[in-house]
Amino acid sequence: MSETARLGLPLIEPAQAQKHITHNEALARLDALVGLSTKSRTLAVPPPAPVEADMWLVAAGASGAWSGKDGQIALWQAGGWVFLVPRLGLHMLVEDSGETLVLTAAGWRTHAGDSPVFARLGIGATPDATNRLSVRSPAALFAAVDAGSGGSGDARLIIAKEASTNTGSLLFQTNWSGRAEIGNLGSDDFGFKVSAAGVSWITALSLGRSTGYVNAPTRLRVGSASAPAYTLDVTGDLNYSGNLRKAGAILGTATASVDGFMSAAQAGKLAGIEVAAEVNAAETVGAGAALFAGSKNGTALRFRSLVAGDNIDLQTASDSITLHATESEQVLRSLRVLHLYAAEQRGDRMNMVDGIADPFADGTDIDTGLSGNIYFDPYYKCYSPTLTFGPNLLPAMTAATTSGVTISASTQAAGFEAWQAADQVTTTAWRSSGSGNQWLRFDLGTSRMIGALSVRAANSLLARSPATLNYRTSTNGSSFVTNTPRTGLTWVTGETKTLQVAQLRSTRYIEILMSALPSGGDGLYEVGEIGFHEFVDIADMSLVSVAFDASIAPTQARLSLQAKTMHLPIVLNTHLIAEASRDDGATWTAGPLVFIEALADGLDIYEAAIDLSAQPVGTLLRYRVRTQQGAYVRVGGVVFQWGI
Repeated sequence: MSETARLGLPLIEPAQAQKHITHNEALARLDALVGLSTKSRTLAVPPPAPVEADMWLVAAGASGAWSGKDGQIALWQAGGWVFLVPRLGLHMLVEDSGETLVLTAAGWRTHAGDSPVFARLGIGATPDATNRLSVRSPAALFAAVDAGSGGSGDARLIIAKEASTNTGSLLFQTNWSGRAEIGNLGSDDFGFKVSAAGVSWITALSLGRSTGYVNAPTRLRVGSASAPAYTLDVTGDLNYSGNLRKAGAILGTATASVDGFMSAAQAGKLAGIEVAAEVNAAETVGAGAALFAGSKNGTALRFRSLVAGDNIDLQTASDSITLHATESEQVLRSLRVLHLYAAEQRGDRMNMVDGIADPFADGTDIDTGLSGNIYFDPYYKCYSPTLTFGPNLLPAMTAATTSGVTISASTQAAGFEAWQAADQVTTTAWRSSGSGNQWLRFDLGTSRMIGALSVRAANSLLARSPATLNYRTSTNGSSFVTNTPRTGLTWVTGETKTLQVAQLRSTRYIEILMSALPSGGDGLYEVGEIGFHEFVDIADMSLVSVAFDASIAPTQARLSLQAKTMHLPIVLNTHLIAEASRDDGATWTAGPLVFIEALADGLDIYEAAIDLSAQPVGTLLRYRVRTQQGAYVRVGGVVFQWGI
């Protein structure tokens, strides 16, 4: 049958019988192609319940009734599939993405029409729902329009936020992990924040919007890039005009020079003045030592923190050091951290006088009957809220690429290819062909919020199942974020382990890294099945301790937490709540949680002082940590004290 050259419409032949059939078929094709609108262009498998006249642009790797029809338009008509071959210049609306496309010699391209508004725009990169403008380029130039061309000669990059409490900033990353941020950071003041690993952040400088004052919330170092020992650390001479003051009192004379420490004459003016000094490891503070040469009598020295190896040397019987209320609390806080560290080294709870330090070594000090929605991770020794996961995202693989998902491996034995670790068949597996560290790599085709991965043991020999397993994620396939490894894994025949991820993040590329095997194997790795599960929901956690006996009914309690935010930023005392009870959990009182400091291992220290005086009198003490409004917080140990 003859067809038209462009749209392939059937032509009526001379003296043809039943001309209406040919005519109606041509009209049906015109009806489909004119004002073309398809449901999606990402589907490679026919939908289960198509509706009359619905159309799809068949994606690559088509299967089933669409097999071999990649790139064609599938039209559901009269109970069957009709396939149309698109021609150059054809315009198409894709309903699920809202794109308007035109077919060119280079393939389908976005067609903006006359509208200057784009829902998403990518320049050398793929935009997504959050990064609607994505640019991958060695540099970007924004140049002003000069006055001779009708402009003002000015050039501004405007970042507008909704309210004072929102953030408008420039974020600088290394390997897709934040390192520095400048702008209006949760307020209308202008701030500078830095981070060592993209988790805990330190505000280095802040410019007051009303006063213009420069505030350094931590420490200020002048003359060197090394870490300062004091709040203000000056390399060389500190030269000042006028008086050097502390809380209104004169500490030195005009035009004096402080050469690191104060002279005896200047020290004489310190009587009764509190001097903020920090004692560092193996540093001695005393008369004739490093602080000042004169007598310290009548002078109060205030210490920020004490650590192992610190020495305080009093030279005469009249020398004394007074710890004020704030300083006493700082010393006690250091002791609480040391108690928890000692308990971690011991591997069990440590009982203190009127308190406990619990590193969550085995989870036995948590009352699971009173707790709710808790998940204990034996690898990280921590508690977190229960997450809800969806079904396995991977399709039943039949080749290295199936339904838009691609799997590869570092090595693979013949008959045990990588895709057989995701074919959803329990009798098949992937097996390496070489020894040493191995990996499996997955391209999901699109970014997903992965919350957990499932791993099934080796089929033939358990000693081929990985004893150390890690994973790393990426949004672009080149820059990866590596997570904390799971070590000491043991397996039983047919076992599937579901491993909750350490940090919720959107990702497209995932690598499963294997770096150790159990003893008794042949040096090869084998995995029966891999699955990825998308995060669906975070339950509100209630983490309740067992009861601890107090000698008398206490009126005060203090709860110190090692915790880490794993998903979105939290608001203390709204998303994370600390409570205590002295009547065995019948009555609970919350205390205001405050941030204390960030630890090197990524955890943060929070503390809450809790007033128990209004509770019924009792001596059975419990603590409770709650998360609210879907906060994902990992709690890695507590120090609970009462009667303080």
